Amino acid sequence: MKIIKKILMGGIILSFSLFLSGRSFAAPLKLDADGHLGFLGNSPTLANCGSGVVVLGSTDNAGELSIPSGSTNTCTVVFSNPYDQSPTCVITTQVPTVFFTNIDTAQFVIDSSSSGQSFAGAVWYHCFAL
Repeated sequence: MKIIKKILMGGIILSFSLFLSGRSFAAPLKLDADGHLGFLGNSPTLANCGSGVVVLGSTDNAGELSIPSGSTNTCTVVFSNPYDQSPTCVITTQVPTVFFTNIDTAQFVIDSSSSGQSFAGAVWYHCFAL
């Protein structure tokens, strides 16, 4: 295993690549001076989410969605770069009757249709590759 590191000072940016069995993995990470870890990268997109939006700064790894009241019963979050395998995601909402289905390599689905209610408010998520 070979690890390549690059650190830029002034709000430290750490990026690394791992080479395992000929395959290259790169994970652009942000580590600030206080030790807070963040992710760099493109934002996911939303499908069938009414007028919901992805909050600025969100990435495939972590972020926030804002779903207006009465917009939808289901919402699909489509990763900008699909994972090789289904990631592990932790998803939290302001509405307790929301369920998460179909977490796969390309997307995850937020669904409140079984409760008969549309959901609204903030949705927070973070996803990690296994």
